[in-house]
Amino acid sequence: MKYITLVLLVLLCEGLWSQTIERQVIASSGMTLMNDQVTLDFTIGEITITTINNESSVLTQGFHQPSYMVITTEPDTPTTFSLYPNPTSGKVIIEGEGVKEVNLYSITGQWIFRTHQSGFDISHLSAGVYMAQIETTSTTVIKRIVKE
Repeated sequence: MKYITLVLLVLLCEGLWSQTIERQVIASSGMTLMNDQVTLDFTIGEITITTINNESSVLTQGFHQPSYMVITTEPDTPTTFSLYPNPTSGKVIIEGEGVKEVNLYSITGQWIFRTHQSGFDISHLSAGVYMAQIETTSTTVIKRIVKE
């Protein structure tokens, strides 16, 4: 009986020491987008993971984060943009205040091109959904573009 108890105790202790918990993300694609005020980390196929921070606040929440925390909040300053035509077969026009740069990404997060103009042509791209990251003097806005 002592022998069986000793063997069970050794096996139990070995099982406890051999297990560890680590943060791991297994995904086929992902991206980090950031500017002066916001950082957004995401991976395709994973539940939302968001970290938003600026000089006075930090918000972190998501699948691999333990909790979310708001230190302070400031009122949002809404930025209005028009992106048209959408859906489109070619030319896209963006109207809004202070547009500095536009980055276009595929739906899987692959960077396609960058422009500093408020109008650009996507007729050479395959039909599908694309994301336009519009950087202004005060913020970054992401808009969806459907290419027919």
